[in-house]
Order: sequence, then C-alpha cells, then structure tokens
Amino acid sequence: MENLFTPLKSVLVTALCAVLAFFAPIANLIFAVFIIFLLNCIAGIIADVVTDRKQFDLKKFFHCLLETMVFYMIIMAVYVIGDKLLNIAGAIQCSTVIVYAILYFYGTNILRNCIKLFPDSKTLKFLYYVLSFEIIKNLPYMERFKEKEAEVTEELKEEEETETAAEPADRKPTLGDTCTCEVCAYRPCKIPVDEFCPMYYGGEKEENG
Repeated sequence: MENLFTPLKSVLVTALCAVLAFFAPIANLIFAVFIIFLLNCIAGIIADVVTDRKQFDLKKFFHCLLETMVFYMIIMAVYVIGDKLLNIAGAIQCSTVIVYAILYFYGTNILRNCIKLFPDSKTLKFLYYVLSFEIIKNLPYMERFKEKEAEVTEELKEEEETETAAEPADRKPTLGDTCTCEVCAYRPCKIPVDEFCPMYYGGEKEENG
C-alpha cells in the first residue's frame, strides 16, 4: 500500500511546486491579502466580544474566510489571464490595485474596530482619517466610486429583483411559489397545479381536451 501512494505523493508534490512557482511573482500580494483579512477577523472578533458583548459568531467567521478565498481567486485569475495575454506586468499592476482596494475598505474597518476598543486614542483616529479621506485620492476610480456607490448599490438591487421576479412563461404554478396574481397577492401560491392561475397563463384559462 505504501508503494502505491509513493508515486502519487511525488506527483502531488511536483504539481504543488509548479503551481507555487507559477504564482511566485504575486506571492507578496497574496500574503498581503492574508494579513489584511487576518487582522480584520481578529479586530472584529475582539470588538464584538469586548465592546458589543457578543459571543463568537462561527457563521461570521466562515463568511470572512469565504470572502478571503473569493479575493484570492480574483487575484490569481487576473494573473493567469495576464500571463496568457503575455502581459504579466499589466496583470501584476491590476492585482496590486485590487489589493490596495482591499486595504482601503478592510483597513478602515480594522481601525474602526480598534477605535471601539480604544475610543480615546488620537493616533487611531488620525490613521482612520488618513486612510478614509486622504489615501482615497490616490486610488484610481475610488473617489468616483464613493460618489456613485449609492447608485451602484441601487442598480444591483434592481437587477436582483428583476431576476427574482422573472419566471418561465410556460411553467405551471406549484404550491409555495411566490405568485403575483390577484388571488395570491404576492404570497406563496395557493392554487393547485391542475387549476388555473392568471400569473402563468396570461389571464386566459386553458381549455381541457
């Protein structure tokens, strides 16, 4: 059995080394993201427990971990695409901008949680001011995004509502579906499958053969 796993172990080690070597140019960026999210997680947990008197939220922790994985995937995907386009320098520059954006949003959150712990600290307040109002001027598109953030959020919300409301025209109603007809009035559909529902049949009842 041990002889069976030895070649497999060698293949896995070789593959891992190849992946690490490929992503070596952005290793510092990946490590920086890890440090940012680690500090954000620690500061958030301590602030919740000490100042807000909340218990440790395992769901919140895993959400933070999942979010970290998403940003890892984005940064690595940008680098892979840049490599295939023979523009590694551009990919690294783009990944760097992403890391600076992460640093801005989560750095302000880290400092905000630290200020909860030390409300009288002028140093923390000064760092929060610099990061929140001064550094933003040097990040591409960040200042414009802050001005348009409400519009972007509203547009995303409208798109989500449109996708949720959209239903296939030929789909028959089922119990529990959210129905917009006058009978159900935006509540879970209470019309059985074999009966008429104006939401799905456009106001005309099908004739049974």
